[in-house]
Amino acid sequence: FWRAELATLSLRAGKDVVVAPPVTHAEWAALSALSELEGRHVVLYDEFAFSPAVAALREVVDDGTLGPAADLRFRLDLRPPLCCTDGHPTDDERAAAEWWRSRARGGGALGAAGVQAFELLGRLGGAVSAVRADADGVASDAAPEAVAFEARFASGAAAEVSLDWRADAAGAAHSAVRVHGGDGHAILDLVTGRLDLHDGEQPGGVPVEAATARGFIDECHAILANEL
Repeated sequence: FWRAELATLSLRAGKDVVVAPPVTHAEWAALSALSELEGRHVVLYDEFAFSPAVAALREVVDDGTLGPAADLRFRLDLRPPLCCTDGHPTDDERAAAEWWRSRARGGGALGAAGVQAFELLGRLGGAVSAVRADADGVASDAAPEAVAFEARFASGAAAEVSLDWRADAAGAAHSAVRVHGGDGHAILDLVTGRLDLHDGEQPGGVPVEAATARGFIDECHAILANEL
C-alpha cells in the first residue's frame, strides 16, 4: 500500500496527517518519529473508535452479562459494502466494493476487510493471541474473494471470522458480530447499529458509520486546532 509514502510526503510538506489502516508497525513508528521531527500531528484512524454501537457491545462483554470472558465465542461476518448505513448502498459504495473485490487492485477479501476484522476483534475481545487459517486460502498468490479464519484471545475466548467479498454476498446478509456466552448472547448489526441482547432488550441503535463519520470530523478539527 502507498498510504505510508503519501503520509511521509505530506508530513515533510508541513501538513497534519490522518492515516487509515492498514499501516505496518514499522511504518507507523517511522511516521510518528517524522511527525515529532517536523512538529506536525499524525493520527491513525480507527474505523470503529467512535461507534456507540460497538462501545455498547463492549460494555456487555466487559460487565459479564453474557458470562465469563474465557467462555465467550465471537462470530464476525463482514460483507460489502461496509460504508452504507441503511442497507441500500449507493452506486459509489458499490463501486468501492468492486474495487476492493478485485484481487489485483484491492487484495480480495483480506485487503478489503482484514484490517477492520482485527480492529473490531481487538476492540471487543482484547488482545488476539493466535490465528488459525487455511494456508491455501489466505497465503495464495491470487487473493481470494472469501476468507474464513479462527482467532484466540489472550482471555481464552475464541472467534470465528468470515470475510466474503464475492459479488453475490453483498445482499445475502448484513455485516454483523455475534457473541455467545454461558449466560446469553448478543447480536450487533454493523450496518444499522442495532444491538439485540439475549433477553430481548434493544438499546437505542445508532448507525455505526454515521457515528464514525462524526467522530472522524471532530478529530480532524481537534488536529487543526492543535488540541491533540
